[in-house]
Amino acid sequence: MADEQQGSFLWSVIDKVWNCQSIPKGLRARDYNKYGWRPDHLDHRDKILTFALPESSSKDRVDLRPQDPAQIFYQGKLGSCTANAIAAAFEFDQHKEEGCWEFTPSRLFIYYNERVCEGTVNEDTGASLRDGIKAVSNVGCCPEEMWPYDESKYAEEPPVKCFDVAAKNRATSYHRLDQDLHQLKSCIREGFPFLFGFMVLSSFEHPTVARTGFMKMPQKGDKPMGGHAVCAVGFDDDQEVIICRNSWGSGWGDEGYFYMPYRYISHPQLANDFWTIRWV
Repeated sequence: MADEQQGSFLWSVIDKVWNCQSIPKGLRARDYNKYGWRPDHLDHRDKILTFALPESSSKDRVDLRPQDPAQIFYQGKLGSCTANAIAAAFEFDQHKEEGCWEFTPSRLFIYYNERVCEGTVNEDTGASLRDGIKAVSNVGCCPEEMWPYDESKYAEEPPVKCFDVAAKNRATSYHRLDQDLHQLKSCIREGFPFLFGFMVLSSFEHPTVARTGFMKMPQKGDKPMGGHAVCAVGFDDDQEVIICRNSWGSGWGDEGYFYMPYRYISHPQLANDFWTIRWV
C-alpha cells in the first residue's frame, strides 16, 4: 500500500506539471519540455534484483565514468529523458561485453517505441522507464546514425530497416531495484549503472547546479518542475552523493554529470523507478 501511495503522489504532482495546471510562474516552454519521466504504475510482475549485505561497512567510492564510452547526450526540447538515459545504459553494457557490436543507440528510435507502448506516439508526452526498457527488450535498438536525433521527427515512424537491425540488438536482461541505498550502491559496485526518475524542483535549475553539478535537498520555496530520468554511474560515501549522468549536454554541470544527495535519492516522494539493464 505504501508503494501505491508513493506512486500516486508522484503521478499527481508530475501530471499537474505536465498538464500545465501548476507550472511555476515564469517557467519557459523550452525549460518545461526538457523533462519527461512519467512514474511507472505498480506492477507486481517486475523482477527485483537484490544484493547481499557487504562484508565491510567502511566508506567507499565507485565511479564508472572512465568506463563509459558514450558522449553526453543533449535531449533538447523533447521530453525524451527516459530514452536518453536508457540509450546511455544500453551503450555502457555493449562496451562491457566482449565481442558485442558497439554503437550509439538511436534515442529517437527508443523514444518512439516508448510512446507506441503508451499509445501516445503522436505526442511529446514523455514516457515511463518501464515502457522504455520493455521497448529495447522487445523491439531492440538501432544505431543513431540510422535514425538520427532530429527533434522535429519525434512522431515519425522509423524506417523498416531500423526495426530489422534493432531486432538483433535487444536488452535481454533487466531488473528493477528496490529504493534502498545499499542495493543501489551494490549495483554500481558490480560495474553496472542504474536508471531512475526523480522529481525536479526549481532549485535544480539554479546556475550553481548548472556550473558545479552539485544539487541540494529541497529548499524553502522550491516548486515542482517535472519528472526527469537519468543514469547513475557512481557514488561517493565521503560526500554522500550518487554520481548521475544527465542529458543536457556536456556544458551543463560537471561535464554533463551531477551529484545527487543520498537523502534525495532515498526519499520515495522525490525519486522512484530504479532499473538496471544487465545484458544486451
